Amino acid sequence: MSQQNNIILLGKFEYRCLATNPSGQSNLDSLDQSNDDSENQSHIENINIDGQEENLIYFSQISDYSLEEDRYYVGQVQLSPNQQYIAFEIKKSDSNSEMYFHLIFNIQTQKLLYKDEQYYSKFMFTSDSKYIIYCQAYKIYLMELESIQNKLLIEENFAQLLTVDSNNNIYIQKNNYLYLYSIENKLTSSFILNESLKSQFIRQAYKLHSDFIFLVSQDSNYIINYSCNKILSKQRSLEGQCQNVIFQNQFLIEWDLEIDQINLSNLKNRKLIRKFKNNQEGSSSIFKNQNSIYKYFFFRDSENSHIDQSYIRINLLTNGKITSRLSLGKYKYLIYERIIMTDYLLIIIDSFKFRFFQYDLQQIGQI
Repeated sequence: MSQQNNIILLGKFEYRCLATNPSGQSNLDSLDQSNDDSENQSHIENINIDGQEENLIYFSQISDYSLEEDRYYVGQVQLSPNQQYIAFEIKKSDSNSEMYFHLIFNIQTQKLLYKDEQYYSKFMFTSDSKYIIYCQAYKIYLMELESIQNKLLIEENFAQLLTVDSNNNIYIQKNNYLYLYSIENKLTSSFILNESLKSQFIRQAYKLHSDFIFLVSQDSNYIINYSCNKILSKQRSLEGQCQNVIFQNQFLIEWDLEIDQINLSNLKNRKLIRKFKNNQEGSSSIFKNQNSIYKYFFFRDSENSHIDQSYIRINLLTNGKITSRLSLGKYKYLIYERIIMTDYLLIIIDSFKFRFFQYDLQQIGQI
């Protein structure tokens, strides 16, 4: 099934405003016109976006900044579950620079919500998108996004943030202990790790129900009854850099980022259900909602010169697949470092800026 989707530019965030705007608010309207997207011209063509014909300028040169313009390296990026906020870290590409920025941007208002010039080793949003949890200098903090107020969860040093689950339980490891902090109950509980796990580097943890926790180490996955500190099952995990997602406490999605392969398995018995692997060059992202979990793969379509960006959306649970094309207009030749796609957002990330687009998912249905 192949469709075509039009896009609308919602806004953009340019990293250079960090050096010129001490208040931390992004100035989206008063940027130097010499660096505006519309300055680099190749030819003008009429295309139809949302029923309106517009003159769009196509790029012949990708770079919309001069060579003297500062470039930045984009590290971790996290999108809130309600798709309102995006948190990310950036660092100047200059090897002599040690300046990091941790930023939270409100996509709806197109305003920079928070800026901190420190390195965060890990950060993530809660499932209700009301908080962000982050680890800075081996201390764990909880920030309420509405008030931008921080709370220190673990006062001692050398704590490691693991995960936050769908019930807003935060998992933290310190030495040989696993801590579970409940945002709703404002309580912290802990248990000592099984002796065989003390030498393991724990990457993620999920509470399956009252007594069971799923742990991901550097080489194995475990289901543990933490009330009696007993390992119930152990399975080898995927090698390489992996991202694990648990859906509805029934399915385990293991995403090998290095080779872009996903394994879907039954969480309880670890039986493999299916594999997904891309053989094309492109950019992938995973998006989860209440109904299912989806993989988006964004790639260039060399067979069509007019609409040259396409994507595949796969419902990982049902194996339903859609191939669709995006009418990108003047943005069709952008060089990007990363793409994030959801059920209606397209976020294009490069060395100079984030661009936020909206597209119409209704045209492709709910497969």
